[in-house]
Amino acid sequence: VQNGLNSLAPALIFLIAGRVVSWRVGVASGLLAAFSHHLSHFSNFILPDTLCALPILSAVYCLTLASSNRRTYLLHCLAGALIGMSTWVRPQSMLLGVFAAGLLWLISRHRMRAFKRGALLAAMSALIIAPITLRNYLVYHEFVPVSLGLGVNLWEGIADASGDRFGAVAKDMEVAAQEAVLYNDPRYAGSNYTPNGVQRDRNRTAKSLSIIRQHPFWYAGVMLDRMGEMLKYSAHAPLVYRISEARTLERTAPIRKEWRMLDTTASSLAVGESIFWMRPLVRSIQRLRAAAARSVN
Repeated sequence: VQNGLNSLAPALIFLIAGRVVSWRVGVASGLLAAFSHHLSHFSNFILPDTLCALPILSAVYCLTLASSNRRTYLLHCLAGALIGMSTWVRPQSMLLGVFAAGLLWLISRHRMRAFKRGALLAAMSALIIAPITLRNYLVYHEFVPVSLGLGVNLWEGIADASGDRFGAVAKDMEVAAQEAVLYNDPRYAGSNYTPNGVQRDRNRTAKSLSIIRQHPFWYAGVMLDRMGEMLKYSAHAPLVYRISEARTLERTAPIRKEWRMLDTTASSLAVGESIFWMRPLVRSIQRLRAAAARSVN
């Protein structure tokens, strides 16, 4: 189901590029997205990380329609609502409505008109997100716009990049165990977020930002390396199974130990096995696409 939903992304990219540039560019863009090994790799993780992109792409498409449509205010409202819906799936797009409004104002010739439309977009996005913030305040009596996680992501990211240089740890349960000792509260060892999850995550954020302020050049280098990794991430993409022969379905053990449980049932791989005959063709197209991208870079 997730792969089926994610397969709508190339269609939306085709529509957006077709309207903004030309339909020939739209066809090329859609095909490049359809055969992208990056998108294929991420789509197979059963996480909301890829699903949250669909409402954002839909919002962008609404904005492309708004430039030549009488119902431009309605389309800006719809775009804001879609951005807000994306935030319900993943919180990273929480400020995207405000950013999009500012960008529309900067690139528009009619600043006042763009300001009104952008304000409407940002307000609708905030309105859709507001129930989460209100719920958090009523339940926890704390201002948490969408969710916790900033602190733990920063702390574990610093550990990934530095090892034990700053005393950070790289896994959720290690963070919980570290805080149980740090705060002398054995209850903290069971979870990153209970009890006192809000305060604990804010403390992690403060510690992480303190390290970043003290080592700004190191942190900038880490972020540049991460950006570079995003452009070649599929180079590290693990296949679920090693294929002993390309022409058969014979498999050896899964590459990753944590995926061995998949070996007990074939149900999760049934769809993939039914279209296995397409693998050599698609792989060849993906290689051509990757080679073209490298030559452009």
